[in-house]
This record gives sequence, C-alpha cells and structure tokens, in this order.
Amino acid sequence: MALLLWVSPMVFTMSVLTVVVQVARWLLPGGLPRAPSAKPPLLGAALAWSGAGTLYVYAVDTYAGGFPFPDSVCLFELGTDEPPESRRHFPLGVVCRGTEMVPGWVNPALYALLVLGTLSLTAAAVYASTRPDRKSSQV
Repeated sequence: MALLLWVSPMVFTMSVLTVVVQVARWLLPGGLPRAPSAKPPLLGAALAWSGAGTLYVYAVDTYAGGFPFPDSVCLFELGTDEPPESRRHFPLGVVCRGTEMVPGWVNPALYALLVLGTLSLTAAAVYASTRPDRKSSQV
C-alpha cells in the first residue's frame, strides 16, 4: 500500500505531462502525426489507472482515516473515540455510528477510471494487432 502511495501519483503526473506534450505536438503547424500508433490509447490507460490509484490513495487518506491511523476515522470526523462499525477497502467504505464517511462520488469515479483504463488498453491492443506490418507495406 505504501508503494501505491508514492508510485501512483508520480505515474499520474508523468502521464498528464506526456498527454500535454502529445497535444502540443498535434497543435503545431505540422498537424497530426502521419502514421498513427497505439501510443495514445496506452497513454490514456496509464492516465486512467494511475488516476484511479491516486484517487484511491486520496480517498483513503482523507475520508477513511488515512494509512497510519485507520481506526481513528470516527474520532477525526465525528469526535467519538470508537472504532468504525464496518470498513471495506474496495469499494471503499467506512461506517461510523451509522454514517458513511466516504462520499458517494468516490466509488463511481474509481470504477469509471478503471473501466476507462481497461477500454483504452483494449483499444491499443486491437489497434496494434490489426495494424499492417510496415515492412510488407513498403515493398
């Protein structure tokens, strides 16, 4: 879990920067690249999955008591010094005194990012497998 805490935000930041560089290249006077590749869907998958990891780390840290003190979420949020009634890691959920501590938008956003990453990776694999071989097209 500690590895996810550091790696996911770094991959997310690098993916965002790569997408920004690609968009900047497309907006230059030369226009779009002449030979399309599977790179954009792969970048989209990396961006979506690292975004999901970053969102998960943020949600656990902010709404579920954090990594160092997971049982103190009720104390921080409601002011009661008791452990949570229930805790789920995925989908993320923590219940203190009948109140869900994780907002309703967190889990749908996580699912959407994971599905988007999977679809992007599938699109990259389909494109890479159906692309004609460069050597045979030059003959």
